[in-house]
Amino acid sequence: MTKEEFIARVHTYVVEDMAKQYREMYASTMPKGNQDPQMRRAFALYQSLNEEQRAVLLEIMGTVSVDALSTIFAVIDGSTYFGDTGEEFELKANPGNHIISGDLSDLLWAHIEDRSA
Repeated sequence: MTKEEFIARVHTYVVEDMAKQYREMYASTMPKGNQDPQMRRAFALYQSLNEEQRAVLLEIMGTVSVDALSTIFAVIDGSTYFGDTGEEFELKANPGNHIISGDLSDLLWAHIEDRSA
């Protein structure tokens, strides 16, 4: 798998597929017996919004997902570190055990830019 293929697949799963799952979940009714207070508040909030506000909320969730991915990729790429440890990470793909880390954060933003063009 190339770096670009990895980025496209991760973006599709984490940003697009998860957004669809959240949209469908919040558009449904609250599961009976759900005692999770955070989930109950989230459902109540979503149900209180009009369609335009719901769309904005889902856009914000997408932005947060992309920012989280970018930060994780920056750590793997070595352009951001956990505190002052300076530890370096590599991401390898099989078969071939070849390294695909190094430009992942930049490739993610390029992928997003290409999709919006």
